[in-house]
Amino acid sequence: MAQRNCKLLNWNVRGLNNNARRDAISELVRDTGATIVCLQETKLQQLDAHIVTRTVGQCFANSFAVLPAVQTRGGILLAVNENYFKLSNVLLTTHAITTTITMRATNTQWQITVVYGPQRDDDKILFLQELKNIPAPSHQRWLILGHFNLIYQADDKNNTNLNRRLMGSFKATIDDLGLKEIKLNGRRFTWTNEQTNPTMTRIDRLLCTPDWELLFPSCFLHSLPSLMSDHTPLLLHGALDHFNNNFFRFENFWTKMEGFHEVVQTEWGKPLNTMLPIKRLHIKMARLAKGLKKWRKEKIGNTRLQLAITKEVLLQLEMAQELRPLSDQENELRKRLKARSTGLAVIEKSRMRQRSRLTYIRSGDANTKLFHMKANARRRKNYIHCLQKEGGLVFSQDEKEKVIGDYFSEHLGTSTARTLSLNWQALGYTPRNLQQLELPFTQDEVRRTVLEMPSEKAPGPDGFTGAFFKACWEIIKDDLLAAINNLFQLHSQGFELMNSANIVLLPKKTDALRITDYRPISLMHSFANFFAKLLANRLAPHLNSLVSNCQSAFIKKRSIHDNFLYVHS
Repeated sequence: MAQRNCKLLNWNVRGLNNNARRDAISELVRDTGATIVCLQETKLQQLDAHIVTRTVGQCFANSFAVLPAVQTRGGILLAVNENYFKLSNVLLTTHAITTTITMRATNTQWQITVVYGPQRDDDKILFLQELKNIPAPSHQRWLILGHFNLIYQADDKNNTNLNRRLMGSFKATIDDLGLKEIKLNGRRFTWTNEQTNPTMTRIDRLLCTPDWELLFPSCFLHSLPSLMSDHTPLLLHGALDHFNNNFFRFENFWTKMEGFHEVVQTEWGKPLNTMLPIKRLHIKMARLAKGLKKWRKEKIGNTRLQLAITKEVLLQLEMAQELRPLSDQENELRKRLKARSTGLAVIEKSRMRQRSRLTYIRSGDANTKLFHMKANARRRKNYIHCLQKEGGLVFSQDEKEKVIGDYFSEHLGTSTARTLSLNWQALGYTPRNLQQLELPFTQDEVRRTVLEMPSEKAPGPDGFTGAFFKACWEIIKDDLLAAINNLFQLHSQGFELMNSANIVLLPKKTDALRITDYRPISLMHSFANFFAKLLANRLAPHLNSLVSNCQSAFIKKRSIHDNFLYVHS
């Protein structure tokens, strides 16, 4: 994946005019594995291949661009590893270098602009106009980064000494260019004056267009120690190493695909050797998951790849049509590809909508790009880059797994036998006749609960969503009802196969580091979740008479705000 080759180091180095500084930067480039290096304030009017080699390494010596310093002020160096990237169309302006980067692995191009903003306020206005005048690329993939020497929101500074006129101008420029900021993880500020009572600001940043973000959907930006500069180095990873699993995940659009119900009927109807209802249901769901994975691979495949191939073939046919008449076979192929492209686009849109969790937006009310961007933002927000433990930070997948496993092993205890019970008579509770709660569940009762299930919530370990149960009710209803009533009668043989959950950690605050900074949520197996919902629905009508009026929340027709009315009365 070409994006994994992109490790971008951005840093205001406060001068490259001595060998000690060059060696320190060279070591940082080597330690981080940076393949694109953007340095500001080089303070050099001339910067040749020898200095580039000494500063960033031999792989950068033949592929770099330089904006000379004005005497000893400013100066920019942009260098790329020629093994992975190629520079072209270099444009030098007063405060910026703009060039096209080509990723050699895929021949994909995107535009990068490295800036060093001026100090004086009147020059900053001209600098913003300079950014607006830079030609935007036709492919719309553009990354603008560097030392802007500007902020656009009050949170970018640790005191109230703000120039709101310049803040508004900078924000307007960002909006005019259609840019969004890449979130910096781990730090609020990137510069400090290093005084006893320091002023700290965030004047170094990375901005990108939505199309650039779609090219690097899992990019991750974090900070490094400032070392010899008063600016923080920023390291952008083009793609993170996510743990890829082969767990089954039900795609809701399958229910509308031709052949779906036939596959479900075939897999569900295969004979079994066990008579235990819960175990039968577990085996059928596991078989169906395997069957659907095979059906998806054979009948649906990689929709994104198919859509890309379809577009390319259509383009070639249209180009050929300009030179000669198309044959009957080519016209028929073109017609079929147009129809197929529409279907593939709809499938991809539905798939990305489910991933984005924008369930409140109907599939036809937004484009695929919105769902892609939302899904990518969720992935970056929930990604656990590192965890803090005694002795420092851990970054590798194995170390993070161990920290999380050890924490929950200590805090999730085992159940113990209960030696005491409550004396309900002493507490003044009047016995009530609740025999109707012990009646077996009926098919209508189960079906109502199925229809109440959310269709697009995140699934548990089994991978099935509510959409599956609704779409396949007529096929699965008998086995589902038998397993539910069997468990309700306390015959739990095989329930351990379905009484499981995935614990997912969601950050409770920005820049979460400790395991306690994450909120664990439990994604239960669909059968266990469904059974719990059935019990809750059956008990709910009786809660008003069972629970004291002093409890004013979490019961239907009661509100916690009633407490305030009681106090006022």
